[in-house]
Amino acid sequence: MKNGWVVLSGELQREMQLVYDNLLQMATELESPLRELVSAQVNSAQPYLRAGVVLAAGVDEPDSSTLQAARVHLATALEMLYVALSIHRLLLPHDDAARQADPNKTLLGSTILAGDYCFSQSAIMAARTENPAVVAIFAKALQDVSESQLRQVFNLTDGSSHATEILFEAGARAAAKLRHASASASDQVIALGQQFAHAVQSANHVQSARHGQTLDNASNLSQSIDQAALAAPLKQRWHQIIQLA
Repeated sequence: MKNGWVVLSGELQREMQLVYDNLLQMATELESPLRELVSAQVNSAQPYLRAGVVLAAGVDEPDSSTLQAARVHLATALEMLYVALSIHRLLLPHDDAARQADPNKTLLGSTILAGDYCFSQSAIMAARTENPAVVAIFAKALQDVSESQLRQVFNLTDGSSHATEILFEAGARAAAKLRHASASASDQVIALGQQFAHAVQSANHVQSARHGQTLDNASNLSQSIDQAALAAPLKQRWHQIIQLA
């Protein structure tokens, strides 16, 4: 169990641990140096906020082992997609000197291979939900974040911030599909996912100025959770997940 997950209830904590175990297992299947590269990004992606959105939005009342397995697969898929993006982001030059420098071709090739492996594994995990609508949402998110990353290459946008919006919204939307939520319930968890993404982005933008800051919008987000017409298990999980940020 990771230290940051102590705020999570027993069952939610267990599901988050399963996500971590899945991610680490996929990393250890690689040979060195790809294994070390992916493992490092798997660890740096913690506390797995994208997985948290899925695990919060995808619980039902009553719950079932089938639904639980599906949401863990989906949560793993989104986190592995984030890991893939993080690895490919290492290829982006940070200044003009970096653009002109002669790259280490071995390192470059390893980074590309590691990122591509993570993309493929994320798609496999999404398919394991055995839900065509969820797979379609995941595929759209993959397309959107890839396009966002491409725009970042040409310095047209902040790809990391846009990816947060895309993945949080996709996670909430797909999780609602997993539990066959009504249109109204789906809209509410999607709205919470969007609000959470904006709060995380705001905190990240000023993190260097205010070390150790928590979400400025936490009280507003908590209020939105309380006001949402959602079952108690969903509200409880949302309240716990936002404490991870």
